[in-house]
Amino acid sequence: MLQGSPSNPAMAPLWKAKYDHECDKSGFDPATVTEEMRFQRSERQAHNFAIQGSVAELINLGLIEIIRAGYNLEAQIHDEVIIEIDDNENARLELEEFLRSIYEVTINKVAFRLDIGFGKNWGEK
Repeated sequence: MLQGSPSNPAMAPLWKAKYDHECDKSGFDPATVTEEMRFQRSERQAHNFAIQGSVAELINLGLIEIIRAGYNLEAQIHDEVIIEIDDNENARLELEEFLRSIYEVTINKVAFRLDIGFGKNWGEK
């Protein structure tokens, strides 16, 4: 199923044609959506909202800890944090242990995973 909607209004007819094609291909008929299906979707959205809110709060609290620890915080974009450190193995290991202590937690039975990458610039891992 297609996700989202077109950001350019001029693309709406093309997006709708693609959506209709995907519906035809899968046999999905939007007119057959029941109240139970709508309720199930709303319930999933409510659970997801709590998790997404928890992630945002976790990121923000972690940023405070990163700054308090004296790390050079370069940027934070959505759920990514960019920190400048010395280019050596000890600095990497120290930062990795520090970040895992902050961000690898379990909230409402959901374990949050942390992926860490190091590179000479933002685009490199």
